[in-house]
Amino acid sequence: MNERTQQFLDRVGCEASRLLALEKLAEDAEDLCVFVSGSLVEGLGNSTSDIDLYVIGDRRPVGPAVIQKKNTFCISKHEYGERRVDVEFWSRTGASELASKLARIDVERDLDAFECEAVDFIHRLKVGLPLGNEAPLEAWRARFDFSRLVQYQKYRARLNLQDMLEDVQGMLSSPQLDAALMRSRDLLDEIVIYVLRSLGESNPKMKWRIRLLQNYLHSPLAAEVAERFWTLQYPDARALRADPRALRAHVETCVTFGRKILAEA
Repeated sequence: MNERTQQFLDRVGCEASRLLALEKLAEDAEDLCVFVSGSLVEGLGNSTSDIDLYVIGDRRPVGPAVIQKKNTFCISKHEYGERRVDVEFWSRTGASELASKLARIDVERDLDAFECEAVDFIHRLKVGLPLGNEAPLEAWRARFDFSRLVQYQKYRARLNLQDMLEDVQGMLSSPQLDAALMRSRDLLDEIVIYVLRSLGESNPKMKWRIRLLQNYLHSPLAAEVAERFWTLQYPDARALRADPRALRAHVETCVTFGRKILAEA
């Protein structure tokens, strides 16, 4: 067993054999790529987080609760003690087509090339830990250009940030500034996402954006965003709404900050 995988299993209180037994994966181990990934592997999850198990190969799930996701993949749901285990099955053909698609996209033109589930799968393939033989996982990783995924994500994040800046700026022309205040919070989220993409972070889950930012505090830009985020995201809203000039100044500060990040990242 891979040392990092064993450390992960010990940390979450699981046994590899029991996880594999949920879908009888040990019986076809030689023909499958099996790995564990997700928030727990990345050190982001908590005591109730799901365990995410991935299988690449020509094998259908045998569990009783299966959700088919279009024709691309399916998820088999299980319980392991007090945790849920989601076993996600991808066919060799489906994974191969995804790798080929990633290799040929134009990151500045094919803006909707991937659905969110596909981006999530590629990221989790990148950060996953082998549950058994390491060779199949390394072989599949070699087929994916992970740097191209980040380029794709960064360009989309840049466009989103530009659109958000224009949106918030436009709202400042309205006499009713509550919407601008609310939208400025969305703007700050987009700033964080853009900085993360600029630093090579491909995790697509918005809920982890601030936790992920802590991994990049060696970057002056990330450190600046981390320092200013909470103050700008959670000002005294009651006081601002009672003082339109102060509210406008706060939103303008958020816009200026966003334009600065856009220029520097």
